[in-house]
Amino acid sequence: MARRRPRLFAFPREVELRDLRQWASDPEEVRLWTEVVDAFAEIANTKNITPALLATFVNAAQHPRPTLHGLVMTRLSVLCHYFPEAIEAYVGLLQHPDAGLRKLAVLTLSNTPKSTLLRLLPAGLTDPDWQVRKAAAQIAGALPLPGLLAFLEARQQVETDARVRVILQMAVRHQEQCDPGEGGLPS
Repeated sequence: MARRRPRLFAFPREVELRDLRQWASDPEEVRLWTEVVDAFAEIANTKNITPALLATFVNAAQHPRPTLHGLVMTRLSVLCHYFPEAIEAYVGLLQHPDAGLRKLAVLTLSNTPKSTLLRLLPAGLTDPDWQVRKAAAQIAGALPLPGLLAFLEARQQVETDARVRVILQMAVRHQEQCDPGEGGLPS
């Protein structure tokens, strides 16, 4: 039987932090990742999320190192399966002033619940930055989301960047081939 959402659990702290030294030499990165691991473990163990624990993820996601905020966004996307507060924090990151962070948030949307993905992907498709829009179109071209077909077709007509239009065209073709029962807008 397929699992509907990822299992929320924490590996032992030592396992989570073991490979940290291979990619993080900056003490600030080490501190932030350690805080994220500890916050995720606490959430997994208590099945409860607080604003302070959520702030740990949001703060670490804003670090300039792509490896760090990629790991953090992946963890936050898992929390979206369990906590509406995590979804709202995710929305905040999709609206962040840094286009690189918004792009990463869009790319990790595929790990969120389908209803969240369907609700938030249109924001990525209308983002002011072409790279964010392209990332959103790539997600739409890889997953069955036929409920977004009309939206994708409309975006294709008004898209000003040729690079994004090409990806939107592929996404439209992909969605046309998807079974309407596979995905759609939440009711």
